[in-house]
Amino acid sequence: MTKPWDQLGVKPWDFETQFYVDDGANPGGARIAVILKWMSQGDLRPLAAAIKEGHHIPKMVLGWLAYMIDEGQVVVKARARGRQRKLENGPRNLLAGLAYHHHSGSGLNSEKLFEAIAEVMGTSPESVRQAVTIYRKSRPQQK
Repeated sequence: MTKPWDQLGVKPWDFETQFYVDDGANPGGARIAVILKWMSQGDLRPLAAAIKEGHHIPKMVLGWLAYMIDEGQVVVKARARGRQRKLENGPRNLLAGLAYHHHSGSGLNSEKLFEAIAEVMGTSPESVRQAVTIYRKSRPQQK
């Protein structure tokens, strides 16, 4: 059985928005009301459509979306197979590398410096050593 929206050639949220506009509502306000209504029911398709069509998305809608993300109501599915990389490892390695290079002339030997950074970061000296190596490899060679 074909859905009425397919027969009409319109999306249900657009139909609902147009209904409110025909009833005297402001088009932008009607669109936002419909987006928020659908979002509250866990359906983000009207929001996606508004974004794709280039409509202005008010802070109120973005705030609601952020709330939904924080509460675990919106979750992105991982596309790749296998173990997922931890995104926080990149900034952690950068922090460890910067800390090491910033303090490398402080008079501490490397081992003590790795231990001090590891203690502050709550990790092992070996993890800091690996992070510093990754940091060095990611930086262009300096003369």
